Amino acid sequence: MTWKKIVASGILIFCETMLIAYLIPGILVWICLAIGAAAAAYFLFMARIAHRSRAKEGSKAINLLPALSIVLPFIYGWLTLYLGYASLILAILLTSLTIEFFSNFLALPLSIYHKYLEGELAKVKLGYWPSISIIVPARNEEKVIERCIKSLLEIDYPKKEIIVVDDGSTDKTYWLAKKYSSRGVKIIRRKRAGGKSVALNTGMLLARGEIIVTCDADSVISRDALKAIVKRFQDPTITAVAGNVKVLNRTNLVTKCQALEYIVNENIYRRVFDIFGVVPVVPGPLAAFRRRVLREIGLYDKDTLTEDFDITVKMLKAGKVVQALSNAVVYTEAPTTWRDFYRQRLRWNRGTFQTLRKH
Repeated sequence: MTWKKIVASGILIFCETMLIAYLIPGILVWICLAIGAAAAAYFLFMARIAHRSRAKEGSKAINLLPALSIVLPFIYGWLTLYLGYASLILAILLTSLTIEFFSNFLALPLSIYHKYLEGELAKVKLGYWPSISIIVPARNEEKVIERCIKSLLEIDYPKKEIIVVDDGSTDKTYWLAKKYSSRGVKIIRRKRAGGKSVALNTGMLLARGEIIVTCDADSVISRDALKAIVKRFQDPTITAVAGNVKVLNRTNLVTKCQALEYIVNENIYRRVFDIFGVVPVVPGPLAAFRRRVLREIGLYDKDTLTEDFDITVKMLKAGKVVQALSNAVVYTEAPTTWRDFYRQRLRWNRGTFQTLRKH
């Protein structure tokens, strides 16, 4: 099924590229193709090195991407003037097309290679099961908290503990979660809401696992996700692993569009970052960290709206290796209306800006 998704995602990206190319004069398309292909060839070479040396060479290669994005508009601005077009829109289209060519030539081969690597990882047999603490921050989640806890109890893993942190809920979240304390679920109640970051840090006070897994209250983790994640942590250089987020409520056009977006991101682009060991976001619905490393970098900060992006950037700045798994699946609730979708993305963008400005 994953192979089909990779191919479908590639076709979608190719069609987008051809649409942009149709709007641009022929000779300029060939220039974009040459620059994009050359950049992709360089990064493919660096990917081979990064896979061997992990974060060191991988982060160096990825650090060139922002510089490339900044320089290209100026190059194409000069080129359009030189050729007599003098069009700002054309320069923007040329930059976009080069990035698209670069993405196609780089992402698709690496996605296929990454799928092969995951197949090899799946064959690995575990000789040791590290203890895992699953922390679930929740505020006013009475509609979904029981579903989340039940899914965590059903996970096939021998050494796990579940910690639910009620962050000042004003509904029945705490009492619904407390019903499962007889089954070993630890419940922490904060009388005043402090935000998701504070709730996660509070959960860390009780956590005893070698691996810390965080899960949003509206998410459902697949039964074999933890075993897949632990296989990644057999490599001592890896400090964080991102799960594969899928949309649970595919009920209308809004949620189905988001499901398609997630598929393209997970099956194409994130696989590339994974090979370089610099996955940019370890998402809230399913994130796994070495407990020791979390404490080293100072746990979660509460000064941004996107704590998952912030903690990932902190790890990458510290030179840590952050990777991802497509077979560690988690299903999450997506906004069901365009208005809610806009609000979510606005919050994400604000949080991203806050984090980038902070770091």
